[in-house]
Amino acid sequence: MVETVDDILSHVAGQLGSTPTRPATVSSIAVELTDDESRVVDLLSWEPSHVDELTVRARLAPNRLAEVLLGLELKGVARQIPGRCYVRQPPDS
Repeated sequence: MVETVDDILSHVAGQLGSTPTRPATVSSIAVELTDDESRVVDLLSWEPSHVDELTVRARLAPNRLAEVLLGLELKGVARQIPGRCYVRQPPDS
């Protein structure tokens, strides 16, 4: 019976003949942000912000904001939700 991740690691490591190690958590990874990304992150919260509102508040051209938001999504800092809205991504998601 498997109860924890360590149970799985022990089983797999035994088959591979190595010592089990616990993988690093995503939340421990530092993410470097550009100036534009930092500006947009400062505008995001846990409440949805529509892309049009972000365009005005960030003072970025719509195409540049789209690039920034995509970069933030790829870095796991923000996520898009239905209705062309964005929120901050919880650290452990």
